[in-house]
Amino acid sequence: MTPHTAPTPTVSIIIPMYNARATVAATINSLLRQTLTNWEAIIIDDGSTDGCARLVEAAARREPRIRLISQRNAGPGAARNAGLDLARGEYLAFLDPDDTLYPGAYETLLTLARSTPHRAALGSWDYTNEAGHPLAWAESAAKVPTLNLEALLNREYFAIHAQLLHRDTLGGLRFDPALRFYEDFDLFARLAIRGVEWATTDRIVCTYRLRSVNRASPDIIRRFHDDAGVIRRIFSQARAAGWGDRIDLTPARETGLMHQHALRFAHLTLLDDPSPSGALAAEIFASIRSTLPISPNLAAQAIRDFQFVDRLDAADMPREIPRYAAALAAWWRRCTAEGWAGPGFEADARRAAARELASMQDFSGALLNRCGASRDLIILGFGRNGQRLAREMARRGLPITVRDDGLNADTARARAGQAPITFINRDQPYDPEPLYLLSVLSDEAYLQRLPRGLDLVRWADHYRHSAEDYLARLINHWPADVRASRRAA
Repeated sequence: MTPHTAPTPTVSIIIPMYNARATVAATINSLLRQTLTNWEAIIIDDGSTDGCARLVEAAARREPRIRLISQRNAGPGAARNAGLDLARGEYLAFLDPDDTLYPGAYETLLTLARSTPHRAALGSWDYTNEAGHPLAWAESAAKVPTLNLEALLNREYFAIHAQLLHRDTLGGLRFDPALRFYEDFDLFARLAIRGVEWATTDRIVCTYRLRSVNRASPDIIRRFHDDAGVIRRIFSQARAAGWGDRIDLTPARETGLMHQHALRFAHLTLLDDPSPSGALAAEIFASIRSTLPISPNLAAQAIRDFQFVDRLDAADMPREIPRYAAALAAWWRRCTAEGWAGPGFEADARRAAARELASMQDFSGALLNRCGASRDLIILGFGRNGQRLAREMARRGLPITVRDDGLNADTARARAGQAPITFINRDQPYDPEPLYLLSVLSDEAYLQRLPRGLDLVRWADHYRHSAEDYLARLINHWPADVRASRRAA
């Protein structure tokens, strides 16, 4: 039986491929391990020159669900469109040839998509470095209950291979072949303008491989201009579709979003830019002619952008502080000299950067080490830090009990994943006997809601001490002419 006479597949997976010889075999293997077996994979070779097409041809001979189509190089958008034109599946998925899926990915997404009006679902994902080594950080799609236009404008991150949607939901929309970058964000924003919403889950369904890229090359300018053009087009189309009555589409919001994006792209260049004062970063930021001042907290987001560029776990970042301090000092002084930041900006931004570094650390082991072996433990709050505590408790063989009065039962179970976790109902009174692990980072409001007399270990205490330590390290490695200003910091 040939692929063309086979029953209609449940899912069509479109894979644009360009010079992916080193990674495409792992991508295909992750498809073959799917628990949902009624799928077809359409791999569009977009003019590759490294021999990856021969690997796919061999795989297609062994596996009839795989099809290879070759075309002249036209970019990822055009390649995905070619795959869409050939897709026969009820649902559509996209996968890049350097990323992989967990075995239950499509089964999880299909179950979720079928339960929602728009028949669209988005899962969570984790990261590896270029060599495929897992990184201890992940993106949760369930930070929002549904991914809609408002969430996309807030730039809730999504990975294209973490989503699934019905072919009727996509309809006749296609990727913009003129975009070499951010063509996926552009398409899904246009779907959102039509009212499509993706149901989300905390379940990790795939892995995103972070590739080594020289981000100080002229290519970064094109990336930024593609990104900026997409943002402007989204605002224009959303206003024309009448969304201004439902969400904020004011020029002020558009300007603020452009300001944030330009600063992020500027950050991405800093570690690779050989110029002494961030010339490429300055060129990017100046291009939007922003009149908004750069806030210290926004400037401190450079730390997370550096983590992305370096593809590091948070635990490995302290060794990079000398390099980060040099890059940030030069850039922030350039911002002050250009009038993009106000008085006291450098010291305030340095404090914010220390807090950012501390917020990325995992203190679950340190918290548990403070707990007596005979005490019952209850995690308060089941966000990112609460889930970290649960994973560490599972690793140590400890029973896991969680209370989060802001979660409903379904969300709590989704976040639990496979771990055996007991959730305490929000209506149940607090037991004074256990030791409570308060996982919320900014916990002052949470503390006011708790009854007096509970025995607490606070994540926030470790965070505060870590932030103080990082600030001292940053100042110690800051250029010599500001070390004398320790008291000011």
